[in-house]
Amino acid sequence: MKRISKDRYYLEIAMKVASRSTCLKRQYGCVIVKDDEIIATGYNGSSRGTVNCCDVYDVCPRANKAHNSGDYSDCASVHAEQNAMLSAARRDLIGATLYLAGTETQADGTRKAIAVCEPCPICARMISNAGINKVIGPQDLPADETKPNVFGAFLRKPVGIGLSRRETSLLADLMSDEIADMIPVFVHHDGQAAYGFIARSIAEMTSFDLTDLNDTIRRILSGQIPADDNGVYDLVIQNNHFPIWVGRPAPGEVLA
Repeated sequence: MKRISKDRYYLEIAMKVASRSTCLKRQYGCVIVKDDEIIATGYNGSSRGTVNCCDVYDVCPRANKAHNSGDYSDCASVHAEQNAMLSAARRDLIGATLYLAGTETQADGTRKAIAVCEPCPICARMISNAGINKVIGPQDLPADETKPNVFGAFLRKPVGIGLSRRETSLLADLMSDEIADMIPVFVHHDGQAAYGFIARSIAEMTSFDLTDLNDTIRRILSGQIPADDNGVYDLVIQNNHFPIWVGRPAPGEVLA
């Protein structure tokens, strides 16, 4: 059985840490690891004893300002990397690896994972002085760790034609390394069907409602939702974006 890599493991933890962020614009989570042990975590938000932006604003006052400019004179937030480093002694930070992941608030209020997470100029200097020797974001994962179908994989076929054992196995391989921990999904619309799997762990993590997924698949089958250049569709669950793959492979095509 294949397992996810250590880098992906720590980045997923960082993403969970980001869910505690009080920032309205971008929500970051940071995990600092040394000798394969987490020594500190942090998320971006107002300093201790001050009011959180999410409690007083509906929209970030800096929403239209450039990202990572280094000018935060009008920002009340302490960055995720800074909060994490403040929680550890320098002797523990020397030689450590910092993992950074996050989401960005969209115009419609939903949050979408940030594909490239890099420290701002101020945090970069602090990281250097702290002795941390590596920073890893989602962009640093190898290609097979960043497939857009991590959260969902579906095979489109005409109604009445079932999946072969091989197709079922390939779909499960696409979805997760934990092949046995899958929730099967079947949706049909206007003569087409989509068969697939959704990871139980993802479903539980997001309070997942299969109705949301079924409605999205039906809209995809009816052509109401366009795919991006990679054939990936956007599933929105409780204001979070999850990329899913829906397609009908050509004869003999290997799903990989």
